Amino acid sequence: MPSSIIAAARSHPQIRWAAGGWIFFILENAILSENRTWLIQELGDERYHAVYGTLSTIATGSIGYAYYKIRNGRPAMTPTTIGAGAAVGGFVLLSVGVGMATQAL
Repeated sequence: MPSSIIAAARSHPQIRWAAGGWIFFILENAILSENRTWLIQELGDERYHAVYGTLSTIATGSIGYAYYKIRNGRPAMTPTTIGAGAAVGGFVLLSVGVGMATQAL
């Protein structure tokens, strides 16, 4: 069964794109984090963060693009698919979470 799942995933370009984005994101974070001190010495703190942020943005953007293509351009959740009450509840909980996070700053 797992080999058929892998074969099916390899046959879909969107899934390959999403998996590639995740692999790039993980490798990029591991490599840049493990070599942080050396990279900061070579590039400087500001340029290191710019490189790190740029690569992370590219990786997460490719993941998001792949998921968007997998969904055929439709959003993953809309109030019609999850219900209005769940959408409102999710918005309230998200707002409370963001409010609590900003208090930590």
